[in-house]
Amino acid sequence: EDNYKIYKKIKSSKKAAATKKAETEMYPTALKIRKLVEQGKKDEAMAIINAMSEEEYRIYELAKKKLTP
Repeated sequence: EDNYKIYKKIKSSKKAAATKKAETEMYPTALKIRKLVEQGKKDEAMAIINAMSEEEYRIYELAKKKLTP
């Protein structure tokens, strides 16, 4: 049982690290999308978003939250 708890903790830590890395990599895309929207180019922004996989979109949402208003 203790080994299983250790395994779960390691797995959770690795997943969190992978998510953080992906979020960092997605940050420039989130900035680009925000700039497009600010420039009134919503169609271009939506094209980028619509081309994302579900996982990419999930990461995009996390990165978007890090943008300063």
